[in-house]
Amino acid sequence: GGKAEGGKAESAVDSVDGVGEASDERGEAKGALVATSRASGVGVTALGAPQESVDFEAMFHRKHEVHEGVIKFNMKPKRGIKYLMSVCGLEDTPAAVARFLLATDGLDKRAVGDYLGEGEDFNKQVLYAYVDSIDFANLSFDAALRKFL
Repeated sequence: GGKAEGGKAESAVDSVDGVGEASDERGEAKGALVATSRASGVGVTALGAPQESVDFEAMFHRKHEVHEGVIKFNMKPKRGIKYLMSVCGLEDTPAAVARFLLATDGLDKRAVGDYLGEGEDFNKQVLYAYVDSIDFANLSFDAALRKFL
C-alpha cells in the first residue's frame, strides 16, 4: 500500500487478512513478523499479497542454497536433487526436476546425463519430461541433436 493514516508507510502485511492482527497500534510487532516470515522463506508473496520491497538477504541466501545444490548435484546427482528438494523447495515431481535441469546454469552436462540415465522410474519420468520440454521446432537434425546433448 501507500501511506496509512498519520503519514506512516504501510507494510506489505497490511493487505493480508489475519496476519496484522497480532501487531500493536504502532506496528512494532508487525515489523518483527515481516522480518521473521521473510527470513524463514515464507514471504508475504506466499500468502498472495504483492511484495513491495525486495528482500535482498533472503534472495542472497536462496541463491547461495541453490548454488550449493548445483555443486552437490555436480558431485553426486541424486544427493544434489535430494538437497534441492529438502532445502531449496524444488518440487518432487518429474516436470519440476526436468525444468531445473534445463534452466539452471552451472550444471555439469555429464552429471545431468548420469541422473537422466539412471534406471529408476522417477529418473525415467524426469528424462521423458526433460525431452518433452525441449522445443525442437524449426531446427535441423544436427542443430536439434546439439540442443539435446
